[in-house]
Amino acid sequence: MPRISQLPTLCGIPFFATLAAVALLPGSACSGNQLLKLTSPDAQADQLFGVSVAIDNGTALIGAYGDSQNGPFVGAAHLFNTATGAPVAKLTPADGQFFDNFGEAVALADGYALISSVGSDANGSLSGAAYLYDASSGAQLGKLLPADGAADDRFGRSVAVGEGVALVGAVGDDSGAGSAYLFDLSPLAQRTKLLPTDGTAGKEFGTAVAVGGGRAVVGAVGDNAFAGAAYVFDLTTGVQLAKLVPTDATAGSFFGGAVAIEGSLALVGAWKNDANGVDSGAAYLFDLDTGSQLAKLTPADGLAGNNFGRSVALEQGVAIIGSPGSGSVARGAAYLFDTTTLAQLAKLTPSIAAADNGFGSTVGLDGGFAIIGAPGDNQNGAFAGATYLFSTAPTIGGDFNGDRKVDNGDLNLLLGSWGSSTVPAAWINGFVAPVDNGELNLLLGDWGFGVSTAVPEPTAALLLMTLITLSQLVGNHSPR
Repeated sequence: MPRISQLPTLCGIPFFATLAAVALLPGSACSGNQLLKLTSPDAQADQLFGVSVAIDNGTALIGAYGDSQNGPFVGAAHLFNTATGAPVAKLTPADGQFFDNFGEAVALADGYALISSVGSDANGSLSGAAYLYDASSGAQLGKLLPADGAADDRFGRSVAVGEGVALVGAVGDDSGAGSAYLFDLSPLAQRTKLLPTDGTAGKEFGTAVAVGGGRAVVGAVGDNAFAGAAYVFDLTTGVQLAKLVPTDATAGSFFGGAVAIEGSLALVGAWKNDANGVDSGAAYLFDLDTGSQLAKLTPADGLAGNNFGRSVALEQGVAIIGSPGSGSVARGAAYLFDTTTLAQLAKLTPSIAAADNGFGSTVGLDGGFAIIGAPGDNQNGAFAGATYLFSTAPTIGGDFNGDRKVDNGDLNLLLGSWGSSTVPAAWINGFVAPVDNGELNLLLGDWGFGVSTAVPEPTAALLLMTLITLSQLVGNHSPR
């Protein structure tokens, strides 16, 4: 039999030993690959680049409220192309002032970028503001201010955008009772002010906000001695639909410090929960249709001080949960979970990370990518910050035709392009010249991803036959 210069592998295991698994388990567990590390194009110490992050439709939005290019802590936010890692635009407010902290919170959806400026004094000291931008052109579209804004409101502590609206939290409103404001985007105007039916001073309603599926979720970490709560509202009417609290609510858990929505699911972080030790953290999954708790999520390796749940996001049946205190000397991590099976899918960590870099302080998900902020990263100076892009699924490799499925279509491209030293026109992902066993490894390792049913035995057999047929060709190329 002809010699194979490099035996193809599946998740690092020889392919022949795992062929049966390919037939039984569509989609490998080889997700969570670090793709890019993004840093500010004009990085300086104390910028805190990555203190807020968002991702949508091939664009990343990254806040850096410590940016002092236009004066101390005026702040900035940056748009990046997630495919190339290239910076697209630097956003700053037209009327930015010292210590505005522009970029403390960001949101991105439907072509809009929403960026808060919590330190703005537009309605008095620390009253706050938010700015709306065109995410394609970077043009400022408007400035959002509450109709009843006042000093110390901290309007902009949290922001969300989508479904034609913007939602902005104001945790300091009314002696810290807090509020959230709903704005129509076109024309830009305040629609209503959201308040919980049981609002009290110190509740900090508006700590975190999310919109989706015709609903809004608003976190309130100060509820019930900082056990915390999250409130669900109808986006159209502004009527409160439910109050979410965990079944094991305990004082000081900070439940509601991070929230996310996808469809009928809500994910709520409780980063000071003591599930695995003091401040180890937890996150809770809820059914928004019933208001019932579905699960409490904790990492397999959770420890005291991990702060798991400090940030959360949901997309396409996957949850990502930030844990900035995880690892040796708090290097940070983020965890992926399947929202149906509740299985932990992966633990994401940066390839190189210093202590206390804050990795996992902020997270986002979109289109098979995860964005994770590390505002304490010191590559470009203390607290200059960085942001990382990961794949949440193995389509980056074996999905050569870019249809989010690794199947016979990709196999046909591989066979038709074998040995080519130029990028074949039909290829979207995975190509490194020449087409050889490197691409074959990607295909086999990712086989079945994106297919809802198990790969049938004939297909697995076809792969084996293909491997044997290609063995001579593989032997003619040096391993990569």
